[in-house]
Amino acid sequence: IEVSKNLTNRGDNNAVVLARADDYPDSISASSLATVYDAPLLITNKDTLHPDVKQRINEVQYHRPNGTVIIVGGINAISAQVEAQLRQMGRTVIRLGGVDRIDTSLKIADHIEQRRGYTRAVYSDGWNYQTSLLAGSFAARSGAVQVLVNRNIEDPRVVEHIRKSHGKDRVYIGRRNEGDNYINIGLRDYRYDDIGELSVHLNSNTGCSENAVGLATADDYPDALTGGAHISQSNGCLYLVPTRGDYKELVDEVRSYLRTGPRVGRDQPMYVYGGQKAISQEIVDWIVLE
Repeated sequence: IEVSKNLTNRGDNNAVVLARADDYPDSISASSLATVYDAPLLITNKDTLHPDVKQRINEVQYHRPNGTVIIVGGINAISAQVEAQLRQMGRTVIRLGGVDRIDTSLKIADHIEQRRGYTRAVYSDGWNYQTSLLAGSFAARSGAVQVLVNRNIEDPRVVEHIRKSHGKDRVYIGRRNEGDNYINIGLRDYRYDDIGELSVHLNSNTGCSENAVGLATADDYPDALTGGAHISQSNGCLYLVPTRGDYKELVDEVRSYLRTGPRVGRDQPMYVYGGQKAISQEIVDWIVLE
């Protein structure tokens, strides 16, 4: 909710994207959708609309009480009761949900294609939320759609989408030595050894760190989910920061990269998504301060 307040909603219909707060499979496909609609991404419980989320929807859509709310996921992700609550509020509800996380991501990709088209297709491991959150933020700011894959199975639905996207920039994002079956059918290889390497690799050549930088914990997904949508709409870069164990070793690649360009937090804004329990001030200071 606090992240959404930092956005000036510029969408033509004051849309809101709504995803589930406590389970990630469908939610991780939501960043590109929020960016397409220039809309805040809010998260709620499965079976009831959280009162604070309801209030925020009313605030965002104050001048359009019949505005659009797009639910990400089927009724096993966000229940029919929540959809009914939204309709009782007078909202126009669009649900983009499939039989599983792959199907949901394909439905979102098709919706984005119909709304604005796309120039890049990003395929990422739908069973690794760290990978897919970074991939989603990357896709959102680069005019791409994101399709989730099972790294161990060549899913015919994904293969068909790859075929359909012939002539576009098609990228696979995952861990090193996984997903060979997708690389072998023509996707560019954006695989990595650790999350810091992936953060730097996805962000280093786009210039997004010169606009804004977002930090979120790599150890839980809700803050990174909403933060990834927010930073993409600011045309900035998302970095996931491991916050357990010896974080200095794990984060060193991100820290070193951020210190080679504009001074983070001085020459451009830096957003830290979540409270001290998510990313402590000690970690932020260690990354930013000389």
